[in-house]
Amino acid sequence: MGVNILEFQDYLNNKIDCCCGKKHKTMVKKIILSHGAIDDLANIFEANSLPDDIFIVSDSNTYKAAAKKVVEVLREAKYKVKELVFNAEKFSHPDEKAVGTMLFNMEPMPKIIVAVGSGSITDLCRFCASKTGIPYIVIATAPSMDGYVSTVIPITKEAMKISIIGKSPEILIADLDILEKSPKNLLASGFGDMVGKITAKLDWMLASKLTGEVICDKIEAITDIGVENCFKSIGIDEDSHKTSVKSIMYGLLLSGIAMQLNNNSRPASGSEHHISHFLEMLDILGEGNETYHGERVGVASLIIMRFYEKLFLSDIQTEEDRVTEKEYTKYLYSVCPKTADELLKNVGNIYIEDDEWENMKVNLTQNWDLFKKEVQKLDELRKKTIEKLEDLEGFTNIKMLGYEKQKVRDAVFFARTVRTRFTILTLLDYMGLLGKFTDEVLEEIYK
Repeated sequence: MGVNILEFQDYLNNKIDCCCGKKHKTMVKKIILSHGAIDDLANIFEANSLPDDIFIVSDSNTYKAAAKKVVEVLREAKYKVKELVFNAEKFSHPDEKAVGTMLFNMEPMPKIIVAVGSGSITDLCRFCASKTGIPYIVIATAPSMDGYVSTVIPITKEAMKISIIGKSPEILIADLDILEKSPKNLLASGFGDMVGKITAKLDWMLASKLTGEVICDKIEAITDIGVENCFKSIGIDEDSHKTSVKSIMYGLLLSGIAMQLNNNSRPASGSEHHISHFLEMLDILGEGNETYHGERVGVASLIIMRFYEKLFLSDIQTEEDRVTEKEYTKYLYSVCPKTADELLKNVGNIYIEDDEWENMKVNLTQNWDLFKKEVQKLDELRKKTIEKLEDLEGFTNIKMLGYEKQKVRDAVFFARTVRTRFTILTLLDYMGLLGKFTDEVLEEIYK
């Protein structure tokens, strides 16, 4: 398969002096990816000297998939176990209410937290573990997202999607017997999250060349390996399904390790994730859309690929009139009045000073051919992405997720306010091309 547990085990619980000038470190001590891992859970606890006062968190779906058995195995081994099971139909975002519910139910405080689930459950447990100082482990239930071993916590505060740095799980346990039974749309979501690494890499390169942001080739290579393995392994028969599950899970874990090494989500998250997060915020403020993070990321990545192609393959090096800061602010308040203040604080100055922009344009011109060469690969990658998503019965464009065209336009136009991070969306906005490109690409999708 190209990557195995021994190859990335070397990165775990380790400090690495790197040629990029930074000292990278990871805190997760062990990753267990195997069949029958839950059956062996008591032995894993004993072998790793984990505490015996345990708080297990799941939702009604992941309880049926894994947590029920986790509780049975640990209680049979005489561990003290307390449970919290969220209603999956009512819990979709780790927010103030979910945090309060978990902290209240943790009393008296346990010695270790066990998160049994995927995105929302692990994000919630990471937040509460970080705030209380209690160690936690993760038992994964689906190959659906890359945050299992990440220290980054995406959490919703007053309908605003924010990202903070927390602690790593002590151990990640992924039982392939459980993962292989997870719904197919969760596998498609995991693949979509991995597709996002393609555009995240381009955004990181763009920020490096245009703003001087430090990029680490060693960390970048880790996510590259994960992406390559995913594209090689996707199949539709039963044996291929098992290989796909394992390979996508490897890729997601590698991405989490890359984020730990870089101490932020830059190696695995760029403009495609910002669009996904903005859509999620709009869903929270309005009528919810029952789609997964990775599903949104996958189709947003296809949009970002088109943006790169439209810019660098058409030799457009001139800018057009962009909206004024006053117009930008007014439009943002009309789209999301409840979170506009926080989003504007997040982005800081909407546009940079003229002298900074002139320097950036010089850097852009000097690196134009480099990006043109990189972007020439995207047409084939887009076609392969759509083919693999179809094999997984996943969504292949953003219209299929049920979003109206105007809502997607708003999300794309303002996605850069979600994070203070330079991406292709920032550049196109500076150039006055973001609205034009968005309309053209969405016309292709919604025709």
